[in-house]
Amino acid sequence: IYNIDNNGNFTFVNKIFENITGYQKDEVINKNSKFMIRDDYKKKVEEKFASFFTNNKNKSINIELPAITKFGKELWIELGVKPIIKNTKIDGFTVNSRDITARKNAETKLAQLAEELTNTQNIAGLGNFKYDLKNEKVMWSDKLFEIYEREKLSFHPTKESFFNEIVHPDSKDYIIKKIDDFIKNK
Repeated sequence: IYNIDNNGNFTFVNKIFENITGYQKDEVINKNSKFMIRDDYKKKVEEKFASFFTNNKNKSINIELPAITKFGKELWIELGVKPIIKNTKIDGFTVNSRDITARKNAETKLAQLAEELTNTQNIAGLGNFKYDLKNEKVMWSDKLFEIYEREKLSFHPTKESFFNEIVHPDSKDYIIKKIDDFIKNK
């Protein structure tokens, strides 16, 4: 937890802030907090904070950003920012920050794996689909549209369109029974 003034200068930091960032209280108080934000995120953060002054509806905001510790280590931080109000005016901000580095690394790895799976399927000429039984929604990979020679913009994969337009009529009853059995037997 830390507080900053309207210019982004630290006015308070707690002990956990010191432990995570490596900066001691006396090293950051009255110093602008932007020095800890990775350069490519500084403008985004400024815009988010500016929205407090231009949009009275902002009671709090969340921001995800890469922060740099005293020792040069990059951490992904999720900030919960709430204005400090004095005499009906914003007089700084209180910030709850949480280290989300592990989550961001997992998201990056998952995106890489998804890309690798897509590339592998394209090389092998395979497609895939996902059938959400609860919402009766079918999602196809791009390769499946290509395999079945359907236009992504005009063909909407549904259970019905699959059985009526894709499955051979001689196989329709068999496939429907198999799917019903899978659903029934979980």
